[in-house]
Amino acid sequence: MPAALLRSLGSPRVVIALCMILCIMFCAVFASRIAPNDPGDQNLLSILTPPFWVEGSDPAFVLGTDSLGRDVLSRLIYGARTAVLVAFFASLGAMIVGGSVSVSIESFLPSFSSTGRAFVAFYAAKCWS
Repeated sequence: MPAALLRSLGSPRVVIALCMILCIMFCAVFASRIAPNDPGDQNLLSILTPPFWVEGSDPAFVLGTDSLGRDVLSRLIYGARTAVLVAFFASLGAMIVGGSVSVSIESFLPSFSSTGRAFVAFYAAKCWS
């Protein structure tokens, strides 16, 4: 492994972020097996049930229910699928557009190439400092 990657894995922030990403990915992949209820099922007798730490809660609904009686925990777990798909395709789209613009500038406007690189370096330094 490169030294920079090993150094990054030594940071608690990176480790916590990786754990969060892995947890979300686990929920997205195994949502049908780990969700306690179907996210679309309505239980009209349990509308707005509070979460488990509030008095009057129902143990069947750990995080309570919404205004239609749907289990909030199940909806969060199944929502991870949507979040992962949106993040994946947004990243893919950004890579395709950024790569296309970069190749186009290098090919068709070589004199603008150094200016473009300077702008990207300035932008990266400004945003990540």
